Amino acid sequence: MARDPIYRFGDFTLDPAQCRLWKGTAPVDLSPRYFDVLHLLVANAGDLISRDRFLDEAWPEVTVGDEALSQAIKDLRRALDDKAGSPAYIETVPKRGYRFIANVSAARTQRGTTAASPQRSSLTRHVVGGTLGGTAAGALGGLVYGLVAGMGHDAALVILLVMTMLTALIAMTGALALCLGMAAATRIAHRGWTFSIIGAALGGFIVGEAFHYIASSSFSLFIGRPHGDFTGGLEGAVLGAAIAAGARLAGARYGRWPRPLIGGAAGGAFAGIAISLLGGKLMAASLAALARNFHGSTLELGLFGRFAGSEGFGASVQAAVAGGEGLLFGAGLVAGILLATRPAQDNFTTSSSPAHSF
Repeated sequence: MARDPIYRFGDFTLDPAQCRLWKGTAPVDLSPRYFDVLHLLVANAGDLISRDRFLDEAWPEVTVGDEALSQAIKDLRRALDDKAGSPAYIETVPKRGYRFIANVSAARTQRGTTAASPQRSSLTRHVVGGTLGGTAAGALGGLVYGLVAGMGHDAALVILLVMTMLTALIAMTGALALCLGMAAATRIAHRGWTFSIIGAALGGFIVGEAFHYIASSSFSLFIGRPHGDFTGGLEGAVLGAAIAAGARLAGARYGRWPRPLIGGAAGGAFAGIAISLLGGKLMAASLAALARNFHGSTLELGLFGRFAGSEGFGASVQAAVAGGEGLLFGAGLVAGILLATRPAQDNFTTSSSPAHSF
């Protein structure tokens, strides 16, 4: 037996069975009476709903005046970020009533089944998409490092494979931590912070500290001497916060494509350069520092310097490479989130008039 349909319009999802309205992943607070008014409008999208019908169905067995309906419509417009003068959702028909003019899609589920809330399902896609995007960016960066480090060596193919797999693994771990941090902040705050700066910073700090501890401990264990010149928690926090801040300033999930991607990439590039200039390290600088501890190491990144017209892997070259790392990682992570959290329209049927779609 089918349950009441779940409606989607614009950035909003309306679930009558649960009496819930979401904007993206963020719940929107509505009183039960105002929710009934919105449900009546959305369920009859494109049709004129008279004032008498509103009063009969939203205020049954209660005597109220037209002022109550006018206030309900006013508050609904505020919740939907709608404007009476240029409506995108609720149109006023003078002296007649109101009409819901947005394009509405409806999906039905079976009674007895538990439908995942938009917030939960979107956050899951957010984590998976961002992790895959960050992993792809890491693999691409590792491919470049492998080509540079292996150029002219007999073991060039081995170096290429190892560098690609290593950087992809590290990027995957970092992206997963950043996305989990943002998702946790969203759930705790109950707001649509798909790109939560605090959550991303905390996730970056935790994974950075964990990587620094594991890498430095492993080096000391196998080589017999200490080495802690690896990227750490502070670098991870700064990079995560900058990517999230860039994406949010560019509109986050609701920004016009590709602005959020550009914002995340710009934030990552800025953070990478700043980290390097302030003495911190990202991936390439950590690898270069590690290679310097091995006499005769074939891992040589100085070719980046020669590309830039300077000698060796100096401070300015490190800053430029770190900026490129941050740009690529930020772009990959944000692109993965945006692609994974696009509103799903599969198995939905349009219930409003095509004339009102936009």
